[in-house]
Amino acid sequence: MPEKMIPPRSIRRALCALALLAWAAAPVSAQSFTSARVVKARTVVSFDKVHPGSAFRAAVEAQVEPGWHINADRPTLDYLIATQVELSDPAEAPRLTLGAPVYPPFAEQAFSFTDGKTLRVFEGRVLIGLEGTAPKDIPPGGRTLAGTLTVQACNDTSCLAPARIPLETAVVIAAPGEPINAIHGELFEAIRFSGGAYVSQEVARAEDRIGRLVDESGWGMALAWIFLGGLALNLTPCVYPLIPITLAYFGGQASGRSGHAFSLASLYVLGMCVTYSALGVAAATTGSVLGSALQSPAALLLVAAVMVALGLSMLGLYDIRLPTALTRRITSRPGYGGALFMGLTVGLVAAPCVGPFVVSLLAYVGQSGSPLLGFWLFFVLALGLGVPYLLLGGFAGRATGLPRAGAWMEWVKKVFACVLFAMAAYFLNPLLPGAVAAYTIPAVLLVSALYLGFMEGSPIRGAGFRAARLGVAAGCAVLAALLLIPSTAASAEIAWTPYSDEALAEAAGRPAIIDFTADWCLPCKELDHFTFGDPRVAEASRSFVMLRADITRQLSEPVARLQKEYAILGAPTIVFLDAEGRERRDLRLTGFEGADRFLERMSKAR
Repeated sequence: MPEKMIPPRSIRRALCALALLAWAAAPVSAQSFTSARVVKARTVVSFDKVHPGSAFRAAVEAQVEPGWHINADRPTLDYLIATQVELSDPAEAPRLTLGAPVYPPFAEQAFSFTDGKTLRVFEGRVLIGLEGTAPKDIPPGGRTLAGTLTVQACNDTSCLAPARIPLETAVVIAAPGEPINAIHGELFEAIRFSGGAYVSQEVARAEDRIGRLVDESGWGMALAWIFLGGLALNLTPCVYPLIPITLAYFGGQASGRSGHAFSLASLYVLGMCVTYSALGVAAATTGSVLGSALQSPAALLLVAAVMVALGLSMLGLYDIRLPTALTRRITSRPGYGGALFMGLTVGLVAAPCVGPFVVSLLAYVGQSGSPLLGFWLFFVLALGLGVPYLLLGGFAGRATGLPRAGAWMEWVKKVFACVLFAMAAYFLNPLLPGAVAAYTIPAVLLVSALYLGFMEGSPIRGAGFRAARLGVAAGCAVLAALLLIPSTAASAEIAWTPYSDEALAEAAGRPAIIDFTADWCLPCKELDHFTFGDPRVAEASRSFVMLRADITRQLSEPVARLQKEYAILGAPTIVFLDAEGRERRDLRLTGFEGADRFLERMSKAR
């Protein structure tokens, strides 16, 4: 037959048919006649141990000899043998579960037999990832993942018979509290996973720090360190608003009695512990962002309503009391219900503050799979956070006991009521349009200045009272003016782009920075003002694609998927991607950082 009567596609079909016949007829041990001769494979997992109820990743690394290629997982032509991975836990239930394989991007190449058309192929090192989960009831011990890698290797002139290369890797199920370590990090960083409840290497290392502390020093020392970690949270900007709120409430309720103030403070701290513990356990066990309770408009309205209710109580409109039956069990004195209720509420203010220590604890609780353990660990953390408020409560009781006249006390309570109204405005800000939100708190402060300085009708005379009155009014007015000053010009120079899959795709070939931020996140605002507002940071940002993922309210699908992919446990979290789109996990930032140190991170990420 003339050569022109045999089209290249028919030749390709004939070669593949012959290869399939050889594959079916050859013994399994005859590897020298199959694609296994030029393709080697191994399987690894992302952790040396896996806790029950936690996620992990597996990877198949195939190495194709130079001069050969294997077909992609979605071949160009339907008769080509696709590269496929099958991996599972062959043991009896409960067993490890694995999701669909994640294949690498294919290359398109033309060969002598394709008549100029391109085929989708893999060459050289081929990395295929799978995301898995260990069930919560799986017992500690060794497990095995087993399966096959199906490939067909070809070169420019011929194809080998397809091969099913056996795969196998061991998975160790850890006992609760046993430390784990991330392994094969450089391999997993090269795989573009699209989602899944996976714990990043940074979180794994954080969890491991807590695990090692428990393992090496025992629970007593671990709890002591967690308590000190909670104490250190008072240095974060999330807790700044709690100080005036605490003084406001106890200053108005203690009436100069230190014992009574300490009792109020104890219930206040107990409320903080309960709220913070519940939020922390929910975040660790569900994978949601710590402080995500504040994402809901209903929750923001509730917190603002509580602040307004407490403020009106300060103005003397009513008293907040526990139910009568409960009051008889605790004490007959008024104010205890308000202290407990306020403590339950203001725990929400502290919850969004996330730093490396809180990330460590979140990761450890999440890996343990024990809600009870998570509650008590976060209870100890919140107890450390709340101890200074016991001191503040006692101080407020002594401080408010200094004035002898009752009218002085009433005026102080009205000052603290204005503080609470300003806090209510702060919590309502995320729900308001941008143009209105910028003026809400300054407006409340200006009204407070007019009321406290000139309209409040306390029957007090004397130069000292007039000076205090004018001083407080002036302070409110100055603070309002400072809030009305526009942000630095340098901050506006950063070309932030709302995160989307399309925006990330456009960043191909350039390093990128993804800022996970939220309106309820005080350290995020601190970053905006002090770090991103620095002219040097704004200048350096021009070398990056600057993306912002807003997690204030209901997340868009791309942002929600991104949050799971990068295991975002709180805001602020800043993720650095290299020019290939892979995260530089060594540069990830959680919490606030000054401009100088942030510039060092940026220089390493270029």
